[in-house]
Amino acid sequence: MKGSIIADMKKAVKLFFAEMSLIAVIFCTAGCGWGKNRTYTFVWMTDTQYYCESAPDIYMTMTRWISEHIEDRNINFVFHTGDVVNQTGDALQWQRADEAMTYLDRTVPYSILAGNHDLTNSGNPYENFLTYFGKNRMDAKGIKGNTVWYYHDGEASAQIIDAGRQDYLVLALGVWPDTDMITWADTILKEHTEIPAILTTHDYMSVDGMRSDTGDKLFEEIVRKNPNVHLVLCGHNHDAQCRQDDLDDNNDGIKDRTVYQLMADYQATASGGNGFMRLLTIDERNKKLTVTTYSPFLNQYNCYSAKYPGKDHFDIDISDWF
Repeated sequence: MKGSIIADMKKAVKLFFAEMSLIAVIFCTAGCGWGKNRTYTFVWMTDTQYYCESAPDIYMTMTRWISEHIEDRNINFVFHTGDVVNQTGDALQWQRADEAMTYLDRTVPYSILAGNHDLTNSGNPYENFLTYFGKNRMDAKGIKGNTVWYYHDGEASAQIIDAGRQDYLVLALGVWPDTDMITWADTILKEHTEIPAILTTHDYMSVDGMRSDTGDKLFEEIVRKNPNVHLVLCGHNHDAQCRQDDLDDNNDGIKDRTVYQLMADYQATASGGNGFMRLLTIDERNKKLTVTTYSPFLNQYNCYSAKYPGKDHFDIDISDWF
């Protein structure tokens, strides 16, 4: 009898620990990030101006493809780095942009910023951009589930996105940021020093891979001063470039981080860009970001010919991000 009781107690103990282990797995899968896919993709488009002017079907194909491949590509976020339209005073172009971006609304989080073609020459230069992609619109139907801050109702924005086991801070600054906008961005970065940051803007690099005047200003006043900034994305100039700068944040003579600065603008190719956009795939386990170039409109990888290796497809070491 005594042996039977002891055996029953052992079984009960084993069952208890088995159930507790199952509960722990379920809890951590849901709340700790253990069950999250650690490979995921950010999509980056830019300079959609000619699509809005004369080829709206290409823009629609791009955003529709994104919405249809969120699950199988594990798309976690979309960047748009400006020049949404070509003539800011043409309401039809803004309506086409709005219709195309509707595919992403409440489907995948995204950021969008104003390029020089999106600004007016009188009054508030951001007036037309804010009408379609300002705070009111984005709060109503654009942003899905992220913490978002706005500068002047959307002339710039910042949001924290949850991807894999990692949070990211995404800043979207309108073209040619002034001192007040830069100060705002710097404050956001300094309030979230523990989160890797991605800076997006319109004009930052030239076709020779050197930074523009605006790029130099942003590099010195935002990138260099904030060790959590690891990646910069821009458009504006018609080419694709990648430059990297190694930074010693604590002045001990040892590199602390490498900041990658990418420019991609395909509008000089056929049909205003042929629908090419960048897929930025992060592999947390191997600490690698893979950049690929793809057009849903053509169903084709790589915009440039093989004689330009490294323009369309390359890897970035992100081991200092985490």
